[in-house]
Amino acid sequence: MILVSFDFAPDVSPELTPMAEAVVRHAFARGIHVIGIAAASAQGAPLAKTILENCAQNPRGLYPEQINGAHYVYLGNRPDMFSTLMQMGKDIHATYETDYGGRVLADMPFMRGVKTFQDVDYLVVITGYVGVPETWMQIANMKYKATIGMGMTAVSISGYMPYLQSKQITGLLPGLRGAAEYEIALGEPNVAVRRMVAQLFAHALVVFFIVVGNIEYFVRRRYGA
Repeated sequence: MILVSFDFAPDVSPELTPMAEAVVRHAFARGIHVIGIAAASAQGAPLAKTILENCAQNPRGLYPEQINGAHYVYLGNRPDMFSTLMQMGKDIHATYETDYGGRVLADMPFMRGVKTFQDVDYLVVITGYVGVPETWMQIANMKYKATIGMGMTAVSISGYMPYLQSKQITGLLPGLRGAAEYEIALGEPNVAVRRMVAQLFAHALVVFFIVVGNIEYFVRRRYGA
């Protein structure tokens, strides 16, 4: 069983949604139950629900259609991320008595034995917010000894490499590129790969215009135009 925290809002959705989908689809394809939350973002809570439902209801032939409450559960967002994670480390059912749709967690067979972070095999934090990774590491990893992997926007990635080297996190996906590499590793090139191709052409076009601009500058300078 894995817990995925969708800690991002719509402003960075184009970069992080493909990554989140790849993680969830990988779990479903392996028959792994998924607990979804939006620990850091009330804004992103509806987006996270949409991602989970899309992966569950559109399996693309990779796995059977997944049922909410049987194969996965979405808990949503609670105010005050720090307090929420502290409470989850002690008792997930006391923190989230019901799921996002109001169903009691204790009524879901696969959730009955899940009480704390220790009962979850792996935590995946996908975030676009500064400070969120540190909060997860401080509470889930350092206090409750949970194993964490992270995915984040490419612009943030360099600051978190030391945590990977110190093994406070065990995996780190860098933005759209990381999502594309994940899709390829799973043998299912999808949205991230297509967006990377588009990004490649955009970057190539920028380089082309820079080169043309420099050629024009030196030509004008040489001939005094």
